[in-house]
Amino acid sequence: MRLEVIQSLKAVEALSDEWNDLLSCCSASHVPFLRNEYLAAWWKTLGGGEWQHGELFVITAHDEDGGLVGIAPLFFTQNLQGEPALMLIGSIEISDYLDLIVRGKVLPQFMDQLLDLLASDQAPPWKVLDLYNLPDYSPTLATLQACAEKRDWIYQQQALQKSPYITLPGDWETYLAGIDKKQRHEIRRKMRRAEESEVPVRWYIVEDKTTLDHETEEFLTLMAQDPEKERFLTPTMRTQMRLAVQAAFKGG
Repeated sequence: MRLEVIQSLKAVEALSDEWNDLLSCCSASHVPFLRNEYLAAWWKTLGGGEWQHGELFVITAHDEDGGLVGIAPLFFTQNLQGEPALMLIGSIEISDYLDLIVRGKVLPQFMDQLLDLLASDQAPPWKVLDLYNLPDYSPTLATLQACAEKRDWIYQQQALQKSPYITLPGDWETYLAGIDKKQRHEIRRKMRRAEESEVPVRWYIVEDKTTLDHETEEFLTLMAQDPEKERFLTPTMRTQMRLAVQAAFKGG
């Protein structure tokens, strides 16, 4: 496969359709935080100001037919320990899950060629490949470990935080039927309170582009009612949230 280094946001955004098509084929990493438009929005503020400096270093791989088969969405920065590091775009706080984006069958080959490129003079002067937010079921972990150990590189893995989840059934009534009686009663009680509230309570999906900015500001105002979230929503982070919402809306 042929690897290429991309170091401009414009070139990254030009790959949007191919990028998202590849992502849709990758079950382990098929999350909204790896969509092209989300990562492009993240880059414009470096995660709402989480990082002070960064240099794009995205690596793509195409097969012999020219099809996109792998993406390492990386950037070069100083990590939390002050070391020169390559990290995943989207690291750390506001992106739940991150990963490499690779067709499963070519992952070992992609990883081998990726590490070869990172060890060459094409790469910036990094000392740590510092990958956060990978889910523990990602095949990237075992593949990276095998390729690193083959080169006598040090590989370390640790849990960042627990991420519990539940599998949701196909409809609301099935979900209610599957929980215990006390939980079901509590949910129905809160729903009745909402329905009987003097202030109308409702939810809806914003479909009108002309109202999107207003709706976003209303959402951020509501979010900021919590003191901790108010501190989190700095001016730069508010810009980040607006960009992410706009990107999501445009992406459907």
